[in-house]
Amino acid sequence: MNKAELIAAAKLQWTKSEASIGKAAKGNFDAQPADGGWSAADIYRHMVDTAHKLPEGMQALIKEGNLGSLQPGDEEGIKNFASLNARMLPVEMNTAHGIDWMALQTLTDKQLEQSVNFNGNDIKLGDLLPMFLIMHEQMHVEQALAAAGVA
Repeated sequence: MNKAELIAAAKLQWTKSEASIGKAAKGNFDAQPADGGWSAADIYRHMVDTAHKLPEGMQALIKEGNLGSLQPGDEEGIKNFASLNARMLPVEMNTAHGIDWMALQTLTDKQLEQSVNFNGNDIKLGDLLPMFLIMHEQMHVEQALAAAGVA
């Protein structure tokens, strides 16, 4: 995937992700699911946390060839954004996506062709980034809507 395609696909998913918060908020947004998983609100907080970490992760992949560690972990990241409610989450998510958009602007097609290591596998950066930018959010939007009971 080249840079223009990546940015266009990411922007489309980001719009869907941000809009889905309003739909989830009409359901059981803060309710902890019976299976002990994350509430819809916590899923969105995780998405915000991940989006904020993405530029740092991209740079690690380019410079070091592997992702390393994006600390704090999921639970700590959710706690960092615990104060964000259904009105503030879309604003913060949009801010994080804007930062990601700026980071994507700095990438070259040559960097997207660069081989990086992720979970012990070699993969082109241009094939890995859609997993974080698009598929990760798409999966969590579906989970959040289901957790809120509005899927």
